[in-house]
Amino acid sequence: MKKILTIGLMAFTALTYNAKAAVDLELALVIDGSGSITAADFTLQKNAYIASITNLIPIDGSVAIGVWQFDNSVQQVFAETIISSAAAKTALINALTAMTQLGGLTAIGDAIAAASTALNSNAIVGNRQIIDVSTDGSNNSGQNPATATANFLAAGGEQVNGLLVGPNAVGGFSGGTGSFNVVANDFGDFQTAIDQKLAREVGVPEGGATIAMLGLALAGLAAFGRKFAA
Repeated sequence: MKKILTIGLMAFTALTYNAKAAVDLELALVIDGSGSITAADFTLQKNAYIASITNLIPIDGSVAIGVWQFDNSVQQVFAETIISSAAAKTALINALTAMTQLGGLTAIGDAIAAASTALNSNAIVGNRQIIDVSTDGSNNSGQNPATATANFLAAGGEQVNGLLVGPNAVGGFSGGTGSFNVVANDFGDFQTAIDQKLAREVGVPEGGATIAMLGLALAGLAAFGRKFAA
């Protein structure tokens, strides 16, 4: 009986651990901070992200978000975090509020690669992984963005989507089943575009996050059981 209770306790612990680490969506927000964007337009872009996240991102633990800004370099603005409380959401908004523009060239491929590495190297387990890139230009520094996208998809990512601002934005980096681009005529239209994009990416069928979490937990429990049996 003692052995049965011990096995049950260990199984419950494994289930609880995996449930805590599981989310429906891991979302990387990859933001253009290159010099082709004016300071005023960068502020419009930043404020649009803040407003959209405030209005659209739930605090039920179904979504984990990380933020990166890029020019010819890539800067982590906010490490991927499960948004499971008002405090976590406030920390994300505060990080975006404090973000300052980098101002160099445009390394979309390097930014996708950096976000991909981060999503795949932490303890968060996502049913879906999406990289969301906004840009007003095209890649002119670093690795080929199509290659970076292909590598992300090969590693299990679902989509790389684009928010393309103005006539010079090139969206050849998008990819994955169901991937899409949203177009904004200029940064004055950015708020509408990011609202549309995030609503589409975050939106899941009712109960979808709970089902995803349960599925991941059960998979962890099965693996735990096999290890114990061995």
